[in-house]
Amino acid sequence: EISLGLVGSEMCIRDRSDPEPVVRSEAMHTLALLPQVPDESLPIAVAAMNDDDPVIRNSARFLLGQMGPKAKETAAELKKGIREGSELDRIVSAWALLRVEPTDEYAALALPLMLKALENVNPQVRAEAAHTIGTIGTSSVTVLTALKSAALDPVPEVAAAAKLALTKLK
Repeated sequence: EISLGLVGSEMCIRDRSDPEPVVRSEAMHTLALLPQVPDESLPIAVAAMNDDDPVIRNSARFLLGQMGPKAKETAAELKKGIREGSELDRIVSAWALLRVEPTDEYAALALPLMLKALENVNPQVRAEAAHTIGTIGTSSVTVLTALKSAALDPVPEVAAAAKLALTKLK
């Protein structure tokens, strides 16, 4: 399994300069979904965070978030991303920041974006937002109300994530 992951990550790393944004984005997603994200992915994601293409930027942020504390050096850039770009750019930056450096300061910055993400059209974004809110640990009236609403989501994964978050916060 490890050798397959390394083979796969080497292939993805080789594809990072492909002129097609979809190929570069998918390469980063493939790296992010490996059981253990290779350390060699860090410079690829760092460079891609400033790409002109928003899909590439968010794929890079997703990869960094999946790397967790191994990508701690990117916390300042991710924090900057919370304040810049589209709503989705800011949401993905906040999510990644909480995974690379889960501090109280970053949780306070990210929480409003995670609450906004509960309304996103993409059910995966909504489910991950609910999960992330549950890990932040803030149980204000606003948070509980938003999660109770998300627990009624017609998508089972979103509703389950919101219910689990509510359980964690009670």
